Amino acid sequence: YRRSLPKIRAFLVELDKFEHGKPYDPETIESRYNEMIADFADANYGDRPVYVTVEMEKHLFPGYARIPEGLALRLFKPGEIPPPPPLREELFRFRPFHRKERLVSGLFSMYATMLTNHGVRFMEYGRYREAERCFLKALEIDPGHAQASEWYRRAREAGRG
Repeated sequence: YRRSLPKIRAFLVELDKFEHGKPYDPETIESRYNEMIADFADANYGDRPVYVTVEMEKHLFPGYARIPEGLALRLFKPGEIPPPPPLREELFRFRPFHRKERLVSGLFSMYATMLTNHGVRFMEYGRYREAERCFLKALEIDPGHAQASEWYRRAREAGRG
């Protein structure tokens, strides 16, 4: 936070105009917001891991690859991306809720998306069995998850070839 104070303050100047009905430029406030968010990664990348979640818009962190790690995405600079570690069983621990509320459905979908992201990563390294396990678990959690279904099909085909 402290490392990004100049960007935070620049954004807050624009935000104050917006929140108090003063004239403001929508492009400037958007630009300052994007610069502030990107700076959180830029200012801390060399000293600690930087993580985002799947709902963070891709344009907010230019110059970084998003690599699945647990239920988040870790930001890496190109050329610094490590191969995926062995598949860990804790990735598959999931305790379902038995309510059908919108937020619960959204969490199920997010969890399935992260498992799918892990599976895609294993596919990139030719690790098809690990990929299949990720896609199957994603489909167990969210049976209608189209990406998991498509990637599972691809993994099955690639594993046979």
